[in-house]
Amino acid sequence: MLYNQLAQEQIIQLMPYIEELVKMEVNKAMSNYSKLYEQDLKRTAKVQYSSIQELCIAIGKTRQQVYNWEMGKVQGLDISSFIKKSGRFKRYDIEGIRLYLEKLIDHAERFGSSRFSKRKV
Repeated sequence: MLYNQLAQEQIIQLMPYIEELVKMEVNKAMSNYSKLYEQDLKRTAKVQYSSIQELCIAIGKTRQQVYNWEMGKVQGLDISSFIKKSGRFKRYDIEGIRLYLEKLIDHAERFGSSRFSKRKV
């Protein structure tokens, strides 16, 4: 992934572009996935969702989960290890994951991890 090929300074500079690419990938994934998910939610709407607003909120939450997963994939982090069977995060939201990544990079800079080592491209 990107962390294995770029120096940490370059990754920080490229982060806005990486996030934009992630958003584009999420939009592509969600364009198909949300239709299927929405159909599934409508089937269970009688029990779980009493209004269209609640249905939209549920779809929006799923979109955020997909975004979090895509963001982690780009950054070389296995998000699935942070997700419960319910689909919710055990400890982190996307900001928490970013902080976690920053800590990993900081730790690598101090103690010389090969995964996050600074390499010239």
